[in-house]
Amino acid sequence: MSLEKLRNELKECKYGRLLLQFLSFLYLLALKCRYFLYDNEFLKPASSGVPVICFGNISTGGTGKTSMAILTAIELKKSGHNPAVLIRGYKRTRSSASPVALCGPGPFSIRDTGDEAMMLYNLLNPHSIPVIVGPDRIKTGKLALNLFKSDVLLLDDGFQNFSIKKDLKIILINAGMPFENEKLLPMGNLREPKYRLKTADIIILTHVERTSQKNLDTLKQEIVKFNRNSRTAAEQRASGGTAALRPQVSEAMPTTSSSVGRYATRPTGVGGYADDQNAPILETVYSPECFIDAFTMKGMHPAEFKKEAAVISGIGDPGSFEENLKSLKISLRQAWRYPDHHFFTVEEMTAIETARHYLPLITTHKDFVRFPENWREIFKTEVYIFSAKIQFLLDGYRILMNAITEQIANNKK
Repeated sequence: MSLEKLRNELKECKYGRLLLQFLSFLYLLALKCRYFLYDNEFLKPASSGVPVICFGNISTGGTGKTSMAILTAIELKKSGHNPAVLIRGYKRTRSSASPVALCGPGPFSIRDTGDEAMMLYNLLNPHSIPVIVGPDRIKTGKLALNLFKSDVLLLDDGFQNFSIKKDLKIILINAGMPFENEKLLPMGNLREPKYRLKTADIIILTHVERTSQKNLDTLKQEIVKFNRNSRTAAEQRASGGTAALRPQVSEAMPTTSSSVGRYATRPTGVGGYADDQNAPILETVYSPECFIDAFTMKGMHPAEFKKEAAVISGIGDPGSFEENLKSLKISLRQAWRYPDHHFFTVEEMTAIETARHYLPLITTHKDFVRFPENWREIFKTEVYIFSAKIQFLLDGYRILMNAITEQIANNKK
């Protein structure tokens, strides 16, 4: 039984809810003790010696941290830097104390790395960007510096890790379900109280296409309430800040199950710097790009795709994945949802192959790396990996990259 199912069952009865509330209270106490120790410098984060850029969130579920880390890593590499991505490697079976460096031809086992790390490796290795896997960010950071001479470290899902000093903290929030079940774990989905948004240097709202302008404005107001340094674009324009909020358009580039670009598709609601003290609130949307044939790895334009399909996923936000497909007028005749990071078994794949009745099967890149090694022997007909584009609205991309490169420049002074 998954933890999510166990939690839902406990919520069905009075004593189960009381137990979850008590555990959430203990969790809050532990968090507050941790904050106290670090805020008062009884414990101090270690410096890596190079800039550390952190991508994180305060809730469980898919917010797009990995996609943003990939975008940043590739852009920094193009700019002449030597970045490395550090990731915990959730659900890896190798000893958690053993860091793994993913770079070069491999081969590497997903059981040793975890699914997200393997996906990062597949997409960053063509750019010669190393991925270091392990829970100890100090160890993995030192490994990146010693083996690859990295000059900037990117933490994928590092907001809750206090052991390493961070130069820039970027929090991502899924605008489609911003603080779903607004209670702390395990009663709810919050990894930290919402007031911790005050520590963010940049806040990125993802999946803006899944919400209304009214709900988006309400979310921004809530963010500003917790992060007093944040400002929306309207407030910044009124104060004369961010005068250069002009559209930027570029080619999209590959990342996770998506591509990343910067486009001007919406005229309002984009954050930016009003002055050096303000944390920008940026916005992104997801839009379909192509379907990749899993057998040939060739792309197909969405317009060429059949209008009926089956889907399989084991990700934090399957709803966004399925909604993107529906936006293409694809009728989802069958949908299999599994827990996040689920390793698919031969038995599950065999059952799905029988049940789909020759419908094209669509999955995500993150899910595809968790297919059994012999998946080609199981599936007899079409299997596709869905690729979407993450699009920054208006000047969001420039604001993000300027903040990152500024930190790198400051570190060299």
